[in-house]
Amino acid sequence: MLPTIMKAALGALLLIPCALLHAEKRVALVIGNSAYQEKQDHLPNAVADAKSVGEMLRNQLGFQVVELEGGKATRNLNKTDTFEAISALAEAGKNADIVLLYYAGHGMEEIDGRENYLMPVDADLGAATAKNSALKAHGVSLSDIIKDLPESAARIILLDCCRIRPQMRGAAPTEGDGLHAPDVDSLPKDTLIMLAAAPRKGASDGEGSNGPFALALLKHLPVPSTDMRKTFSNVRKEVVILTQNAQNPWLKLDAGGDYFFEHSLMAGGNVPPTPPAQVAKMVPTVPPSPTPLPPPSSPTVREMVTSVPTKPTSPQPPVQLTKSTSGTPALPSQGQRAGDIKTVTLSKPSESKAVEIKLVWCPPGSFLMGSPASEVGHEENENQVQVNLSQGFWIAQTECTQSQWRTVMRSNPSEFTGAKLPVERVTWEEASSFCANLNASSPQGPGLIWALPTEAQWEWACRAGTITATAFGESLTSDQANFNGDSPYGTNHWGANLAKTTAVGHYRPNGWGLLDMHGNLWEWCEDAWDGNAKLIGGRDPVSRIGAQRVVRGGSWSYEGQSCRSANRQGFAADSRLWHLGFRPVLVPDGKR
Repeated sequence: MLPTIMKAALGALLLIPCALLHAEKRVALVIGNSAYQEKQDHLPNAVADAKSVGEMLRNQLGFQVVELEGGKATRNLNKTDTFEAISALAEAGKNADIVLLYYAGHGMEEIDGRENYLMPVDADLGAATAKNSALKAHGVSLSDIIKDLPESAARIILLDCCRIRPQMRGAAPTEGDGLHAPDVDSLPKDTLIMLAAAPRKGASDGEGSNGPFALALLKHLPVPSTDMRKTFSNVRKEVVILTQNAQNPWLKLDAGGDYFFEHSLMAGGNVPPTPPAQVAKMVPTVPPSPTPLPPPSSPTVREMVTSVPTKPTSPQPPVQLTKSTSGTPALPSQGQRAGDIKTVTLSKPSESKAVEIKLVWCPPGSFLMGSPASEVGHEENENQVQVNLSQGFWIAQTECTQSQWRTVMRSNPSEFTGAKLPVERVTWEEASSFCANLNASSPQGPGLIWALPTEAQWEWACRAGTITATAFGESLTSDQANFNGDSPYGTNHWGANLAKTTAVGHYRPNGWGLLDMHGNLWEWCEDAWDGNAKLIGGRDPVSRIGAQRVVRGGSWSYEGQSCRSANRQGFAADSRLWHLGFRPVLVPDGKR
């Protein structure tokens, strides 16, 4: 039996957070500004958020939390106190492994420049909104804060601020509304910055005791993880869930260090090296291509299953449209090979420029839908099922463009505007209406109807015969698809985070010539989603149970893992979000 004194010592040891058992030195400054000069500028939860985050950092993650002289808490700071607090952080952070700044309060971007400012409680926000000179006089420059932090430490900066451009700053918004996204090239090595909202969006103060960004930090920072990149990716996902997709945090890491890939906040130590077998899986089968590729007239099919005919490597001329007895072009009911391309003209003859939809033939076949448990990022709702698609179908080569949408629907709801950009902010009902209108205005012969793809059809088309995590292998970078390049899949090769959609067809096609099946926009599918939907297999499956609808493919605002061929999510059918779009299919009538 242990002596009583040893039992007491062991009990005390067990109460120490696991981060404290490591030799890392961690220092944090936590600022919460609620009581601004004008009542309408008050932020009720900012101080409460800072208090909760500070306690979590101290008690669960082993941070030394900086206070002002005399033990004064860093709450509702004026400009002088803010500078003193930052100086205290810089001093305490000497020889530290991690230096962290959390700020909840108002933030503002320069009118004519790209600098960000944190706003103390004694700032005249009205004057700062109207004039750059007042903003510089009243605010605290974020760039200056970063420069003051010790270069020897890894730096984590978490800013719970809105990113909305005030009306007084002019009607023409720029990409950096509110707090501007810092230039990654200017970040010092081993620096991570997370903004609570996407460009031109507000950061909710919350309806309870804490705002959604603080709640997400409180939930996920103390959870063991393989690395900090994964931890903060989970924070972002949590905010999206808590706000029902209204708020989507922006995450950026510098491109010159590996600290955040090799360390975990909860464990506080180095992550064991990746086993050789896993390293082998992380090698992409298709090299990244940062520039647009030639048209997919002869796509290369990799790892094809035997039930699908492969396309010859030599270019094949597309099958031409035939004329029906009424004089209206009629699409052949079937293609000859996987990847055959057909064109449907949507615009009326009186219009000067034709608007077309290119369609790709996907043959019938059988495959395992979903992902194996061994796949990195696998989720339980992706457990594999055998699917038999008894008939082939035509699917749009690209996501529905704004030009196509305007031609059919005579409107444009998109946040990012451009004829070749995909249409977004369309609900499932509106995407279905687009297909219904095509059936009325552009019928394609007997036996075929326009519709949304089932998720089985969508995944079959996305995979194009491959069995890997993506159509390009076991990894994905933002050189290959439009997603948040700070979080690539299966590799440490960081890429661009464009924070917006790109013109359709900018990236490499898959093996059947389909474009942007990974990333750019989540794509609506026909299937219903019940909140915990599992894949259903069998012959021509489609789910009819659930109030939500399935989306596939990931988007510009999500990480690479969400762009896997098997990844699936559910959204309310009336969701109108700037990362939601669709592509139509032509399917045999009677299969819906």
